[in-house]
Amino acid sequence: MCPWYRDEMKCMSVDLVIPTCLVAFLHQRSDLRSVIKSVSGRSFRIESFCKWLVGKACVLGKNTTNAFALFEGILQKRKEEEENNYY
Repeated sequence: MCPWYRDEMKCMSVDLVIPTCLVAFLHQRSDLRSVIKSVSGRSFRIESFCKWLVGKACVLGKNTTNAFALFEGILQKRKEEEENNYY
């Protein structure tokens, strides 16, 4: 999680969250689509996906948006991939 947000300050990465989520949706890699489905529990068309992004979510006990929850899921997926490639 963003350390600024975690410490109840303004997240300084706000310009990364929505673009990252949109790229994950538009990208054809199935692992990114699986993160979206895992976080949301459903599949989307672009219009409903954009509306879903601004909905409410809870990440690590903090109130946030679905976009931030998805961003956190994408970062976790990347971390797991890096750890698997390291060993």
